[in-house]
Amino acid sequence: MISWKKVLQCFEEADYHLLNTSNLYQEYWYLRTLYRGLRADDDTVLYVIRLSDVPYVSFAENIAVIVINDTEGQPDSEQPSMKGNAILLNEQKELSKGFLNLEAEFHNQFKIGYIMQKLLDVVASDGGIQLMIEMISDFFKEPIALLDTTFRFIARSETYKPISGKSIFSDDAHYGEGYNKSMLEYFKKNGLLEAMLHANAPFHFKVKEEEIAYYMPVIVNKIKVAYLIIYSNQPEYDRKDYYLEFLPLFSQMISIELAKRNFYLFNKGTYYNYIFSLILSDAKVDVEDVRMRLNIYGYDLRYYLYLLEVDSNIEEIKSLHKDKIAESIRNTFRNSFYVFKEDRVFFLISRHKDELLTFDEMEGWNMSLESQNLIGAMTGPFTDFADIHKHMKEVRMVLDAVLQTDNQKNLYTFEEYQTKSMISYLKQEDISLFLYKPVLDLIAYDERHGTELVETLKEYLKYPKEIALICDALCIHKNTLYKRLDRIDSIMNCDYRNGTEIMKIELTLEMLGK
Repeated sequence: MISWKKVLQCFEEADYHLLNTSNLYQEYWYLRTLYRGLRADDDTVLYVIRLSDVPYVSFAENIAVIVINDTEGQPDSEQPSMKGNAILLNEQKELSKGFLNLEAEFHNQFKIGYIMQKLLDVVASDGGIQLMIEMISDFFKEPIALLDTTFRFIARSETYKPISGKSIFSDDAHYGEGYNKSMLEYFKKNGLLEAMLHANAPFHFKVKEEEIAYYMPVIVNKIKVAYLIIYSNQPEYDRKDYYLEFLPLFSQMISIELAKRNFYLFNKGTYYNYIFSLILSDAKVDVEDVRMRLNIYGYDLRYYLYLLEVDSNIEEIKSLHKDKIAESIRNTFRNSFYVFKEDRVFFLISRHKDELLTFDEMEGWNMSLESQNLIGAMTGPFTDFADIHKHMKEVRMVLDAVLQTDNQKNLYTFEEYQTKSMISYLKQEDISLFLYKPVLDLIAYDERHGTELVETLKEYLKYPKEIALICDALCIHKNTLYKRLDRIDSIMNCDYRNGTEIMKIELTLEMLGK
């Protein structure tokens, strides 16, 4: 026998939760019954129901029912279908005050369950993003759109559109393409752009205190790939809680569809395509704005920048997938991303102030390019995006030059190209005028005594103060290295550790082909 004292205590003290039914085609009473998930004892489940619905319901013996009297007058003392398991509460009772609101909330829960099932059907049947957006728009009875992370439209509702004078997105041109420059400037000025870029949860904002938009980021594999947005045509109504409650559910469904279609890009290199294309365009670039966007996307734009172009027209790789090749290279280039522009592959690499590229890194990159049978050209460090077009010309000049010659390696720098060009010019004159005498003295000593002091000097300049690396390269003991360095000091009689001296030494060795 059901203990009604326990039932009432359970009902009054519980934190109520509404039923989310998985089967949308169950009997009528599911639509009009609020299930609290409460148990008066181990075998008793408690329901709440309107008295007017009682004739349509038949309950099992383990079901306890609280009946809300929504009729005029007193009901019949007995309802055959209740089997003695019900207790009646009149409308004036305090316990029943929130019943109408709770029932409305239940119908919303039923409605969301229905549309979620339909959205899953669309995903399973390849119905497409546009159909999903139309369904979500119909649910809210408001204009809906899906924007990518550059704030351009992926899809938008056609049945419901922003109403002129009631929405900040009433201009068809804006609605058709995405946020124009003035809109983004307005958002940035008011701190909204940064808020949108950082958002990982639903949020809303007002423009001019009366126009409202609701946003929900769409996340795929922990990468933010899009925004689901409601343009409110009814800003006079406060529907914030209603919108923000259901947006996450729809965002998850969109995420499933985008992931299924591989809409998001599998590597972060191509994920930055828009930003890099903007940098390479003729438009003036706000460095701090780009830095903020890249930071949100997970890329740390540091102080020094390097531009690398890889020749993508080599015959041997035409049959291969260019994205896979570019991604393979990017994995070698720490803190880099890439973009394809006019069949050319550009990489942007950045480093901290005290983190200039090392010889080892350059060697590793050369090996990476060699493994793919590719040739690359790279600039020296720069800090201003305004110089990007000048550097694009530099790397193209280098590639055009080295592709016409027999390549001895796969990665060239613009500095190397400058040096070779200068040497080529100097060789047309009396080369002896430009050779550094201390280097000539060292070469002469090697020739007379059969030593390898020039090779030792070259390795030392390659790995300054890295004794172990130098010894490994020369296959000698460190004591032997110290003796050789002392001998070099005495022969050259110059500070070969000084930057100016190093330049003279390397230029002379290059001119002599050493």
